[in-house]
Amino acid sequence: MLLAKPDWRPDARKLREFGLTMLVGLGLLGALFRFGCWPVGGLRSWPLGAASPRAGLALWLVGLAVGLPALTGGKAGWPGYRAVMGLSYLLGSVIGPVLLAALYYGLFTPMGLVMRLVGRDALRLRREPSADTYWRDLPPPHEPARYLRQF
Repeated sequence: MLLAKPDWRPDARKLREFGLTMLVGLGLLGALFRFGCWPVGGLRSWPLGAASPRAGLALWLVGLAVGLPALTGGKAGWPGYRAVMGLSYLLGSVIGPVLLAALYYGLFTPMGLVMRLVGRDALRLRREPSADTYWRDLPPPHEPARYLRQF
């Protein structure tokens, strides 16, 4: 289940925002690829290696091809908008559940198994043999005047 469905019929304002985002975002990303001015550690530590002029040029061309028609706010920007939104919708519907499953089975399941092996009962669900109920007595509440002075 996805939290947001893409707007397949955007208005002119949304198309212009999308076009500006594509131009600026892909322009900056293309500059990082083209000139190798990666902010942390340079591109040498990055898996793609040093500066990649072709990748930078390709990002600029995609940014222009998708962003400029969308800046008009007319129907000329719809194909690029729909292509990007469709791709992001597809990626989000695949990557979201995969990441959640990896988080659940990679972090929470081992943590729960370790807690169970150690014998920790965080919710206090194990009943003591001498107790007839799960009920636990709480300390008496503070005087009401204390609630006005919390700190």
